[in-house]
Amino acid sequence: MWNVALTDKILLKMALSEMLHFPSIPVKVTINEYIEISKAHTVPLKASSLSTDYWTNWLLT
Repeated sequence: MWNVALTDKILLKMALSEMLHFPSIPVKVTINEYIEISKAHTVPLKASSLSTDYWTNWLLT
């Protein structure tokens, strides 16, 4: 299990909400937006390790 910071959890929930409630926005766009937001608002070491795989794995579990 991953140790995910509170900020990251909030961002993941926001991204998931956007994906569910705004189907006109492509999922790839939402993921890219929230990766960029996370880079600005998380610990630099964690932000640099965030990738689409991180999001995809979280969404599939």
